[in-house]
Amino acid sequence: MAKKTPNSINLLEPVYAPDDIWDRLYYWIFNVGKYILVMVEFLVLVVFASRFMIDRRNNDLSEEINNRIDTLGNDFFKNAEIRYSNLHLLLEDLASNNESQPLNSKQVSSVLDGLPSNIKLQNFNFGENQVSMNFTAPSFESIRDYEQKIQSNPAYSDISVRISKSGEVSDDIDFSVSFKINSESFDQLGS
Repeated sequence: MAKKTPNSINLLEPVYAPDDIWDRLYYWIFNVGKYILVMVEFLVLVVFASRFMIDRRNNDLSEEINNRIDTLGNDFFKNAEIRYSNLHLLLEDLASNNESQPLNSKQVSSVLDGLPSNIKLQNFNFGENQVSMNFTAPSFESIRDYEQKIQSNPAYSDISVRISKSGEVSDDIDFSVSFKINSESFDQLGS
């Protein structure tokens, strides 16, 4: 009887191991490289499919933005934005005022409180203790009474009254008054 050789598997030595560099490259491309190529193709397909979902989401977002632009383009929202920005600028201006700026609220209140009820104030300017106002009065007596009232006040100086008649059909008389406020006299009257 013939002697049997034992069957064994040696996992450490491959059956075929190429020795030449071209054989190794060929072996690697067709055994390992094909799996890498399949993985890359799978990754490309996943990215390609996800691009459709992302584009759909972007289109939905673009439509939503366009709808909101139409809503915000409404005149009500435009006017509200203008009011808000003007208020914001006003608050910035108020915040920029410092402590050394004189407060003239007493002088302004005194000037406005001294106006008779029968004349209508059209314009009021106040700066550096100089007051300039434009009025409309029903008669010359009202103008004369107001002029005498401010001339008798020792806190006012350099009083100037200009009367003009506008070309309107109205019987009202336009006049302007300008004067300086003497801070020292005003402080003595207020205390």
